[in-house]
Amino acid sequence: MENASEEYLKLLRLFEDGDALQNESNEPPQDDAVPPMGAPNYPTNPQLEDDETSYVTRYNSDFQSAFQTGTAIAWDILFSDSIGGNFEPNTHDRIMITAWSRAALGCEALIAYYGGNDPKLTVYNHFVDRYVVPLWPISKFKNYVRTCKVGDFNVKSVSIVNLTYRAGTQWVNEVYIPATGELPHQQVYKSRPYTATLAAQAVLYNAQGAYGPTVEPNRSGFRNLTDPFRGTNPIGWTNTKLSSRDNNGNWSKAELLSPDQSTICPGLSPFKRVFYENNFTAVLTS
Repeated sequence: MENASEEYLKLLRLFEDGDALQNESNEPPQDDAVPPMGAPNYPTNPQLEDDETSYVTRYNSDFQSAFQTGTAIAWDILFSDSIGGNFEPNTHDRIMITAWSRAALGCEALIAYYGGNDPKLTVYNHFVDRYVVPLWPISKFKNYVRTCKVGDFNVKSVSIVNLTYRAGTQWVNEVYIPATGELPHQQVYKSRPYTATLAAQAVLYNAQGAYGPTVEPNRSGFRNLTDPFRGTNPIGWTNTKLSSRDNNGNWSKAELLSPDQSTICPGLSPFKRVFYENNFTAVLTS
């Protein structure tokens, strides 16, 4: 059990414009099995991977590697209480709403519809290539969930801060749900320090670290081709901001993700945006 790290607290001041920081909390107990669903995909060519990846926010290569000792993403994941449509909860159907912070060996903190119609939160650590927290129903964090209107859509949202930074000669991955009102910062995951070069973190190897907010749908079996997802309820993201840490350990001001920093690859699956703001907000349905 650990309190929110010094790096997270420094970073949060930039993301939240100096809001009060208080009541840091410990990591929640990992009392359930880690998820059996497959790992997030590497969308190296989303135009060809319509059965796996749709609507990819791909970081431009210069921006993907534009950090020295740390990188962080803060975003609000948008979701519905039930995914609906032709999603079949008793199969291996899955829909992920996920993002990387640009660090190739960092984490993806994501909401998944898997093993049921309800949304669940988990974290995949790419350094160890596995899920590192249980597949938690979002109800576990219900006090951090709010309802918001994005465009013409009323959706649920939860805020996530996902950071990777160098500590001494090693690196650390962390995921938090930020404080809300009287609620404390909720540490979802903190890795043990691990050894890696900056090149391994920041240089583009295929697709590792290369995409921001993304939807990954997968119909189990061959139904991706014959019966893709249809009629699903709104999902997506908003308020996507990124920050970089320099060689002196200073985090940059958190800025909204822009088309100058990223490109949208819509893919071929039926998920389409029904609301959009530059590259930092999208609401998607199928």
